[in-house]
Amino acid sequence: MVQNNRYIDRLNKYDRIMIFGAGEVGRRVYQFLRQIHKDNKISCFVISGNHDETQTLYGIPIRSIATLAEFDNVLFLIAVADHSYKEVVDILRGKKVKHILNAKKLYLASYQISDIELSLRKKRDSIYLRMQEGKKGKHPQATHITYWRAQNAGDTMLSFCVRQFLPIQNWEIRTVTESINDDVIRQINETDLLVIGGGGLFLPDTNANSVSGWQWAISEEQLERIQVPIIVFSVGYNYFKGQKNSELFIRSINALVRKASFVGLRNMGSVKAIREILDDSLREKVVFQPCVTTVINKLFAVKKKENTRKVGVNIAFDREEQRYGAYKEIILEKIAKAVSEISQSGYKICYIAHCDEDLKFLEFLDRLNIDYKLYNLTCALPGEIVSCYHNMSIVLGMRGHAQMIPFGMGCRIISLGTHDKMKWFLEDIGAMEWYVDMEKLCRGGV
Repeated sequence: MVQNNRYIDRLNKYDRIMIFGAGEVGRRVYQFLRQIHKDNKISCFVISGNHDETQTLYGIPIRSIATLAEFDNVLFLIAVADHSYKEVVDILRGKKVKHILNAKKLYLASYQISDIELSLRKKRDSIYLRMQEGKKGKHPQATHITYWRAQNAGDTMLSFCVRQFLPIQNWEIRTVTESINDDVIRQINETDLLVIGGGGLFLPDTNANSVSGWQWAISEEQLERIQVPIIVFSVGYNYFKGQKNSELFIRSINALVRKASFVGLRNMGSVKAIREILDDSLREKVVFQPCVTTVINKLFAVKKKENTRKVGVNIAFDREEQRYGAYKEIILEKIAKAVSEISQSGYKICYIAHCDEDLKFLEFLDRLNIDYKLYNLTCALPGEIVSCYHNMSIVLGMRGHAQMIPFGMGCRIISLGTHDKMKWFLEDIGAMEWYVDMEKLCRGGV
C-alpha cells in the first residue's frame, strides 16, 4: 500500500525534512517516515514557542521556528491538530517557507485514503456535531469538553455515550485540544454545567502542553474563573509504565479535583494512581465510576447476539515506543501467527481499526496470507461502531475501547495487554483470565 502513496515521491525531491509539531501527530509522522526509511532526512522537529534548545525527540533536535532561517530545499511537514493547521501555515509563510505538506495526507494516503474521502469526513463531522449539540437556538444546558470526533472510534463512542447517559438535551461541545481564552471561559459560564470526559485525559503527551500537564490545557487561574459546577466523567489515568508525573500535572490535578463537584474515574487503577498524588483532604472525592461504554446494551436497542464465528482483531499503534518497547516486531509477529491459526480453524477474521494508524497491522496479516475483512472505524458514527461489534463472536483487542465496547454489548473478549489500563478493567470485573500480558509472553513468562 505504501508504494502507491503519491506524496512519498515529493519527499525524494528535498535534502531535508522538518516536522512542524512534536506532539501525537508529529510522533505518528516520524514513525511513518521511519517505516518507509526516510527518517534520515529529518533534520529537526519544529515548534512555535520558545523552549529548551537542548531538548530532543527520538534523538532528533526540537527547534523553535523563531530560531530557524535557512529553508533552501527543505520540506516542512505540518503535523498538528486540524484546528491549528492554518495558524502554522501562516507562520511558515511569514518565514518565507516555500515547500509545505500536510503531514496527515502523507500517512493517510499510505492506506489509500483519498483527498475526496478526507473532505467527506470533514462534512460528515460537521453534520454529526450539529446533531449532537441539540436544537439550534436552544440554550445549551452543559458544555462538554471531550474528543467528540478525534478520528478514533473509541473516543467517538465514549463521547456519545456520556451525552446519552446524562439527562441533558442541549450541549455546547468543545474538543479537548482547543486552546482556552477569555471567550471560552465566558461561554462555559453561560451554560449550566461543565462535563469533562470521558477518555484517558490524564496523559501528558497526546496534547502535550506546559499549561496543565494533562490533555485539557487549562491553567489553574482559568479553572478558578469557571463559575458553573464541574463534573469529571469516565476519565482514565493513561500513563504508560515508566512515565512520571510532573509537578505541573500534580498541581493541576489537585486544583481540578478541589474545584470539581464530582470526579469519576473509569477503573480502580486510575482511582488509586490519582489518589496517590492528591492532598489528603481531596482523595475521597475521587471515586470509581465504570466507563459508560461498558453498558452500551443499556443505551442502545441492541438485538440478541448470535454466534457468527467472526473473530474481531484490533491492534494499537499510538505511542509505539512506550507501548511495545524493544518487543514490537516480536509481539506483532506472535499475534499475526495466532490469528493465522484461528483462521485455519475455520473462524472468520475481521480486522477492526479504531483509527487509521491501526491499519499498520495489515502488513503482518498480509505476510501470512491471512484472509480477513477490514472494518475501518476511524470516522464511523456510533451506530456503525455498534453494528460492527454486534457481528463479532469474540474480540482480541489491544485498545481499551476494543475491550470495553464489545464487553458492553455482551461480546466475549481477550485483552492483549500493552498498557496497565487493560489489566485494570479486567481486575475490576474479576476476569483476569481474559488478559494476555504481551511483554511477558515475549519473555516466555505466559
